[in-house]
Amino acid sequence: MVSLHQFSTDAVVEATARCLKVINAELDVPYKLPPSMSARFRVGTSLATAVQVSMYMYLNSYNKIKQMKRISSTQYGIDIYPGN
Repeated sequence: MVSLHQFSTDAVVEATARCLKVINAELDVPYKLPPSMSARFRVGTSLATAVQVSMYMYLNSYNKIKQMKRISSTQYGIDIYPGN
């Protein structure tokens, strides 16, 4: 099993930034960390915030779809989510 610790910081930052760009092409996130420690902190914080926002939007959308399926299924007397 591969652990995140096995990757360099630069590889993790680039992969995270590229994934975020696929999710939202309008995001302005760098693929590389700057040399200054304070700028690196700002980039790291920006990436973490963008990941959190993306996960919130995903989970919110997922729950809305699940709720819509539940409403439409109960119209026909079928419970596709038993026990929930």
